[in-house]
Amino acid sequence: MSRCLGGPLVVLAVAAGLLVQTPARAFSADIDPTVLAAEQARIDTIARASAAAITVLADGGRDGGSGVIISADGYAISNFHVTSVAG
Repeated sequence: MSRCLGGPLVVLAVAAGLLVQTPARAFSADIDPTVLAAEQARIDTIARASAAAITVLADGGRDGGSGVIISADGYAISNFHVTSVAG
């Protein structure tokens, strides 16, 4: 006896996938331009900050955290709880 897998769950998964893959701009005609401008400003800020973010790993990669590059020559800062495991 064969069974058919799918039904409502497959339809729901496909519909969810379509919603996730639909660009937000496709719906922008109904969104206040002020909201869109604020969203773009946030995206731009995150892009600038992401460029300076670093990962700090210690103990063979089992411990770590994050930090931020603060100078053009590569100095970075992080929290004590991140760096203390490295000695």
